Amino acid sequence: MRLVTPIGTIAAPAWSVAIALAVTALWTPRWWHPDCALREDGPNAHLASFPFPFPFAEPSVATSLEWFISPGLLAIDLFLIAVAVLPLALIGLRRLAGWAPIVAKVLSAKGIAAAALAIAVWVLFFAIGAFRPTAGIGDYTGRTRPWNIMPAVLAEALGKPACTR
Repeated sequence: MRLVTPIGTIAAPAWSVAIALAVTALWTPRWWHPDCALREDGPNAHLASFPFPFPFAEPSVATSLEWFISPGLLAIDLFLIAVAVLPLALIGLRRLAGWAPIVAKVLSAKGIAAAALAIAVWVLFFAIGAFRPTAGIGDYTGRTRPWNIMPAVLAEALGKPACTR
């Protein structure tokens, strides 16, 4: 059964956007990069990149509330997660609309509210200056080299020095 209400037509994409924004903000596996091998103090020494599926954020050493964000990689991460979640949201809301239409409408409205809240939180972090846009995550030479970045678990298994915060 199709969702025929105006709220229902945008509910699944809203849920997928909300989930993508939440996953990128809350799930932060560490990524190793060449700066982790530096043993001296420096602007990026011993700091891991974050999150998933591609690392787009790197903590600043100036303050614990400042992060360098690569907007291009962030957009790719959000797109990949939202596209992966969209079919699940569509299937779930369509089945729910057949069984309990009122519950489907309530969940549709909550999905729109969740997306609006998640977008507002991300805009707030950019507005207060916690996220500083950069071209990309670079190494100690100042050049962006994405092929040197790997999951921290894999790097430590290969004998590379651990990245710490």
